[in-house]
Amino acid sequence: MALGLMLLLVFTGGFPRGLFTALVLGAVAAGVVVPKVMGRPLIGWAGLWLRYLVRGARDQLTFVRREDTDDGETPTEPSSPVLSPGETSTARDEAGRIKPGSGSRFRLPGEANELRVYTLPGGAGFVYDPRRGEGIVCAKINTSKAFALESFDAQEDRTANWREAISAIARMPGVARVQHADQTTLISGSKVMEFYNAKGAEATGEGRPSGEAVNPFLHAAFVELMAEAQDMPVHETWMTVVLSRDKVAKRIKSLGGGLSGFMNLALSVMTTIEGTLPASGTTVQAWHSPRSLAALVRSAFDPRASVVISERSGDWVGVAPGSAGPMAMEVFTDHVRTDGYLHRTYKVSEFPQSQARLGFLEPLIFAGDFRHTVSVVWVPRDARGALNHIQRRKADWRTTTRLLDKLDRPHTLEHDRELEDIDREETELVDGHARLDLAVLITVTGADEMELEANCSDVLARAVNANCELRVAYLEQDSALLAAALPFGMVDL
Repeated sequence: MALGLMLLLVFTGGFPRGLFTALVLGAVAAGVVVPKVMGRPLIGWAGLWLRYLVRGARDQLTFVRREDTDDGETPTEPSSPVLSPGETSTARDEAGRIKPGSGSRFRLPGEANELRVYTLPGGAGFVYDPRRGEGIVCAKINTSKAFALESFDAQEDRTANWREAISAIARMPGVARVQHADQTTLISGSKVMEFYNAKGAEATGEGRPSGEAVNPFLHAAFVELMAEAQDMPVHETWMTVVLSRDKVAKRIKSLGGGLSGFMNLALSVMTTIEGTLPASGTTVQAWHSPRSLAALVRSAFDPRASVVISERSGDWVGVAPGSAGPMAMEVFTDHVRTDGYLHRTYKVSEFPQSQARLGFLEPLIFAGDFRHTVSVVWVPRDARGALNHIQRRKADWRTTTRLLDKLDRPHTLEHDRELEDIDREETELVDGHARLDLAVLITVTGADEMELEANCSDVLARAVNANCELRVAYLEQDSALLAAALPFGMVDL
């Protein structure tokens, strides 16, 4: 816009007044567009501030839950979720098509309030976003072996298999985003004791010693510790796959069309994912049900509730979807307050410049025994467009090389390394790997400002060990919280 106005001033104002005015305008525009503050141009910050002020004037920076009518939604009585014993099935019509029902709304702040969750055959939850036209499924995943205890060669093999698995998932028709998150959460000591007893009974049934038979002193100490423990930190890991309805419209139509066809497509994607991950030492433990998804959402806004939720059993495992959202939410420039807790979300703005070691994000994931979530989001891009982009980068590199040679200037190491990066990326695309855009978001939680600052300091210190740079998502904390801490993959790259 500035360049267009400058040309207009030169032609209409003449010389020297028009030229002088155009130069002044160009200097002002360059001062706004060229300088960057925390990686973002000043004009970008101006747009964010304007949007933030407009939202504040419209009272969109606060959210208060109102107990209104359910709009004919399904009742909130418990249903046996996937992550607990019991069988759950969704009705089908005579032709075998899924009958979705009316679904349930999560009642979340902002645009996320439109999300509705349905139950797939088998009990898994299917979240539908009518605003974006996307379907969402979420898996609880775990690793079968300890990655850090294996040899370097075994770690490389598992990393290569994981890379191939993510690439295969990203190439599946309709996949719009893939989110992999690790959340440090709290569960009750009784829940840990229940797991300990279950493993002991399993070992006894197989004729192996366990518990008191192995070491009575350690067994007694552990039982006493769990009896006194109010909460224990554990890591909750999930993988969310977001499917775009528009990208697979024809396939959905062939499966019956509408929401029913979309849910049938999701079932086939889930089956493929279950067979893709095991080679990397990662398995799908279960697909989250509507109630277990709601439990993840509820504990993200109110970490205190995670201890109470973990003590529920039977049909009452999890949370009713209608009760998943926060009671209140207030948005500030650098943090969000929900249900008595403060949350601050960071984005990894700089990754290691040198070759990173395997598991370089580990310091961020194990930053401490406080509530924090590390989410990695992949967005697949068109392979042909990616190859064209690489060819343009290579042409620019060759042009720069010719100019440097003509000017008899030496090549910099950065310039030479750029060609290596281009060739490596092209080789991976030619070999069949998907082009993925990557974002890493980290949400840190504290009970008050002092605790939040202390937890954030720990995370920032660990980021130095990971050779990463973190930046606060200023003026976008509510959107960043929904993207990082919730299992819905709500990220725009």
